[in-house]
Amino acid sequence: MKFFSKHASVISYAGLMLAIALFDSMTGIYFSAWVLYFVPVGLAAWNLGARKGMAFAGMAMLLVVCVALLGHPFPSTLYLVASLTSKAIAYAVLVTLVGALRKKEVGRVYLPRHGQAHADDFR
Repeated sequence: MKFFSKHASVISYAGLMLAIALFDSMTGIYFSAWVLYFVPVGLAAWNLGARKGMAFAGMAMLLVVCVALLGHPFPSTLYLVASLTSKAIAYAVLVTLVGALRKKEVGRVYLPRHGQAHADDFR
């Protein structure tokens, strides 16, 4: 069930990500809010599809990089790159899993009840 149009969803997810980035920049070096981006990225992957979910994951990475460049606590650039790489992988895994779950759920919900296709045919 969708409550918003696609455009309203994109705007609200982007706004949520910007709010998380602002919060993340205010918390300083002792707390990183990068995991909070999972909410809008996961919602985008579920409601808008895996491609747009990956686009939102890219936007999350861009915001994480911007916040990190404001004052990252890493002793060298290599540690920063390793941290950003692990976060990018986490976002990609999230989008892949949510996209696969959505595809499975949509197939289960929208299969014809009395038609030629059966849920067991798609496993």
